[in-house]
Amino acid sequence: MKRALILVVLCTSLGLPAAVSAQQAGPPGMMPAADRPSPSPALRAAMDKAHAQAKAEAFAALGAAHAASVQSLIAAVAAGSLDRRNAAGQIDALLSVDEKSAVLAAAEKARAAMHAAMSGAGAPPPPPPDGGPPPQRGRFGPPSAGRLLLMLSLPPPGMRMTQPMARSSAAP
Repeated sequence: MKRALILVVLCTSLGLPAAVSAQQAGPPGMMPAADRPSPSPALRAAMDKAHAQAKAEAFAALGAAHAASVQSLIAAVAAGSLDRRNAAGQIDALLSVDEKSAVLAAAEKARAAMHAAMSGAGAPPPPPPDGGPPPQRGRFGPPSAGRLLLMLSLPPPGMRMTQPMARSSAAP
């Protein structure tokens, strides 16, 4: 009994710190959040301005009926009653070709403004983790107009809350 208790205490003392450090680590190739430098106030202001301007331009390009429908889909995603991927697909199906191109143009303009602000601040973008060429934007290729409208409308914590949980490689 005494050996079993010692074994449990030993396993707990070794396993608990490893579990805590695994939760704090970010994706592979990315610095942990505590070690990452925070952007300067000027850089943060430039990023926020570009984000707000892209959101305003994207929604200004939509017709009144489409803007209302998009807002209701975004509200459903924020409430958790609609998956963000399904919502992005519904938004893409709803928008006309001209509206889609205007949303993509507004997002590209914001990306260019953010890139210019970062390079002007002396902070080059980090290289890809494996040292290869940079991947296409987005995890699954370039984002669609519906996905961009979602990203522009939901704050980063709200967007993270709508992402599916990561699965282990052993999961079926």
